[in-house]
Amino acid sequence: MNGLFQAGGPFGVLAAAWKAGKLGRCNAIFISTIITIIGAALQAGSSEVAPPDNRGLLGGLHGVSILIGYGLSTWIGYGLFFIKGTDTQWRVTHAIQIVPALILGCGILFIPESPRWLVENGRTQAANEVLHRIHKDAADPDNNFTQQEFQQIQSPLAFERTLPSSWKSIVTIPHYRKRAWIGMLTMFAGQFTGTLVINNSGPTLYASLGYGDGDTLLLSAGWITEGLFANMLNAFLLDRVGRKWLMTAGLAGCVAALVRECICLALFEGTSNKAGNSAAVFFLYLHLAIYGSCLDGSTYVFASEIWTPHLRAKGFTISVSGLFLGSLIIRVSAPDGFANIGWKFYLVMAIVTFINIFIFAFFSPETKGLPLEEIAVRFGDMVMDSSDVIDGEARSGASQNAGSVEEKA
Repeated sequence: MNGLFQAGGPFGVLAAAWKAGKLGRCNAIFISTIITIIGAALQAGSSEVAPPDNRGLLGGLHGVSILIGYGLSTWIGYGLFFIKGTDTQWRVTHAIQIVPALILGCGILFIPESPRWLVENGRTQAANEVLHRIHKDAADPDNNFTQQEFQQIQSPLAFERTLPSSWKSIVTIPHYRKRAWIGMLTMFAGQFTGTLVINNSGPTLYASLGYGDGDTLLLSAGWITEGLFANMLNAFLLDRVGRKWLMTAGLAGCVAALVRECICLALFEGTSNKAGNSAAVFFLYLHLAIYGSCLDGSTYVFASEIWTPHLRAKGFTISVSGLFLGSLIIRVSAPDGFANIGWKFYLVMAIVTFINIFIFAFFSPETKGLPLEEIAVRFGDMVMDSSDVIDGEARSGASQNAGSVEEKA
């Protein structure tokens, strides 16, 4: 069942690219909540509006939100474990999905649409209103920041519309292709740290270390809850440390934790050595502390902000596909569907993560504190400065340059 869930992921993100590009970010989320509510009933019976200096914090809260959901689900599962001899165990866990979906579906009606998407679709007045709403600041009574942000969004549009933006262009144009590889690698590397395996096979792992049924669920719930606080730290660190080296340090830390976990499992799994088994549990918790505080939210923020506005819907879809690719590879290679995970499996993930450290350190740029439009410079894009625009129209020189942009790229 977990394998089927991950297998559906690529189809979901491909559909999300179309919905976000054609219908808008908010409408895409709203439609997805409706689908989730319908699915739950049957079972029972971003970043674009954030200012550069705070984009890491606001985007990093994505990871915090995910861990809140994970945490609630594990504690609900733990509580319902003790209600035996009834179908309440599975009916309640499925039906309760409706509650957060309803909250999201109703809440999204009050969230402003992406100003970039509004400008791209000719709704400049609505975009201006959104920017005034979200950037209103008593210390800036003349709304200078809002005007600057609006100009920075609107100015390059005439130029960007001349740029290639098809799926094919992402494959054929070198700096687009570089983004695709880096984005996919970022999400892929996160999966190969072993977090997915520990999350899905946690009870089995704890059971192999001598813990009973209730204790295995309790340890799994505690593990996820620790991840919530680690993600809060991740959101705090992103705008202070930066993306690239925070994630690189996280990968290195995960390797260290995985190697120590391998040693503990090789020596104590299946034995009655309480100290050794407790050490194995400690390194699982240490692994998540490192992953959650350095990688979890960072990967999503980085894999989104490396894409230029006219490619973000398609590009982020490609980035996230790396997550599902990594998940599927792990699931296919896992012995007996995670039922018999041993130390050798963790050692393989440690080796792959170690290789990813060097790839990431040498080929990924730093994006901390840069406006989204300026990040394009790091990838060799042709970028139009706002001074090259008069009343939203590109100067003739920029238009002439745009004609041969694909060839120059």
